[in-house]
Amino acid sequence: MSYARFSETSDVYVLATFSGSLQCCGCQISESAGSEHFDSTAKMLEHLGEHALGGDRVSDDCLSRLSRDRQNNDDYIAEQAAGLGLSQ
Repeated sequence: MSYARFSETSDVYVLATFSGSLQCCGCQISESAGSEHFDSTAKMLEHLGEHALGGDRVSDDCLSRLSRDRQNNDDYIAEQAAGLGLSQ
């Protein structure tokens, strides 16, 4: 599910992956200038705060939808990690 896409009003592209992470696609503040993956909604929200502090446009809609879906996303991420034998 996409929470934000690059547009005239958004400098970030954020989505929830089927593999169990939240992804900042084409992240402009990533050291590798690639995508960043996060294993919790809190970490993604913190990351988006860094984007905003750097002057990137992050929509209130993206932030509110991530906050609203926090429990479901975090549960899914934990389930996927457990299925792979990973711990968070």
